[in-house]
Amino acid sequence: MDSLKDIKNQVSNGKSAMPAFKNKLSDKQIEDVATYVLEQAEKGW
Repeated sequence: MDSLKDIKNQVSNGKSAMPAFKNKLSDKQIEDVATYVLEQAEKGW
């Protein structure tokens, strides 16, 4: 995934083995997680 929107959607709704976090994290926390994941992906982790 290469967009913040897509990552936020996956964090919120889950996919495959990843659970959904929309009922466990605030919108701000989901945004922070997605931003972190995107930044790390851009660094080539």
